[in-house]
Amino acid sequence: MNQHELEKNQSLITIRPIHIQVYEAIDDFWKNHGYAPLLRELSGSVPSAPRTIQRAIADLIARGYIEKTPNKWRNLKPIQHPNIYK
Repeated sequence: MNQHELEKNQSLITIRPIHIQVYEAIDDFWKNHGYAPLLRELSGSVPSAPRTIQRAIADLIARGYIEKTPNKWRNLKPIQHPNIYK
C-alpha cells in the first residue's frame, strides 16, 4: 500500500467510544506498569468482545494513536494525541 492509499484509509476511520476506551486502557496500563497490557488484560477493563478490541487496536494503529513494535512481546505503546477526544 502506498502512502496516498494509507492516508486515504486513515481518514476513513471514525473515532468511536470503543477507540477511546481502548486507548485510555492501554495508556493507563502503561502509566501504571511501564509496559503494554495483554488482550486478556484489556478485556478486563474494556467491556467489549476481544475481537472488537482487536479491531479498535488496528484502527488506532492505522490512525497513529498507538504504535506496535513488530516481533516484541507486549508491543503496543500509546502516542499522545490530544485530538483523539475530538
